[in-house]
Amino acid sequence: MNFLLGAPELLILSFLVLFGMALLDIWKITPKDSFEKIVWTCVILFLGIVGIIIYISVGRKEKFIYDVIRKFKIASRSAG
Repeated sequence: MNFLLGAPELLILSFLVLFGMALLDIWKITPKDSFEKIVWTCVILFLGIVGIIIYISVGRKEKFIYDVIRKFKIASRSAG
């Protein structure tokens, strides 16, 4: 058997990895409500690589904002 990875196979593999990472980020990591999770999942499923790019550029910024708010709350509790 010959298991060589050419350009098409690497592109498919990288798409599957990005797809899996985006879905994992939506459903496990980011603090979103279930409606947002369903909408982002549909965007990724129906738009493919474009949906992943949209999620990374728009959806991930929300995670940054949630992290800043959470850190601010923790700092304000420890200061007061």
